Amino acid sequence: VGIAIKKWIEKSDNNTRESLFITTKLWPGNPNWGMEPKTYETTIESCKNSLKKLDIDQIDLYLIHTPLGGSKEDRLNQYRGLIECQQTLGLCKSIGVSNYGIKHLIEIEEAGLPLPTCNQLEIHPFCTKLELINYMKLKNISVIAYSSLAPLSSWRLGQQSAKSDDKRLETSPFMNIVNQHNQNSDNNGENSCNESNILLRWALQKEYAILPKSIHYERILNNFNGPFNDSLTADEMNYLNGLDRNEFLAFGNSDQPFDPTTAP
Repeated sequence: VGIAIKKWIEKSDNNTRESLFITTKLWPGNPNWGMEPKTYETTIESCKNSLKKLDIDQIDLYLIHTPLGGSKEDRLNQYRGLIECQQTLGLCKSIGVSNYGIKHLIEIEEAGLPLPTCNQLEIHPFCTKLELINYMKLKNISVIAYSSLAPLSSWRLGQQSAKSDDKRLETSPFMNIVNQHNQNSDNNGENSCNESNILLRWALQKEYAILPKSIHYERILNNFNGPFNDSLTADEMNYLNGLDRNEFLAFGNSDQPFDPTTAP
């Protein structure tokens, strides 16, 4: 990534470091996988290593990847390390967390520490996490949604996920909206609406930051432009909101799905 950033900046005078927003994460360890929890000191060292690999002076947003990096005290020490990186060392502009539940956020607050600017979560119409998000809004913690496209039958096909083959065969609940939008389109098929556009537009209208991921140029382009071609009506938003079934798909496998926000 660092090499790509450097090459992009060198490509044109119009390409500047300031025009990029660079986020990276601390892997906090995981004792359940035989990995030692990161300490306060190794958290700071990890941030410095990330800066070295990225070949930049400052990270825009530094996150703790999961709450699975040990005990409550381990988590707090890792978070204190992030605060040190931001407030004292200036290694990052903002700090946040990922996959943290209400319990984990309360731990930070009760320790008298500043709350994270954001929490990165698996969010889509099948997994809306309303209670957690309402709590975050109350505490002014921004929502960053990952795996927004998890409801699609093709999502992570052949890769690790908790999406079973049976779920991939389910009739899509999004095609009725897709078809309606395409019928109303006057662009002769250009920029035609698809399921990805609907899922990403839903998240945007919920005012979430989104992180659609693809290695295919056409899909990247569609994910970047498609959600802005049309908006969802109030009825369509209500329909999508009603699809919630607390179905987390990013962690675990089809036999044993796992929601990291519930970690002890």
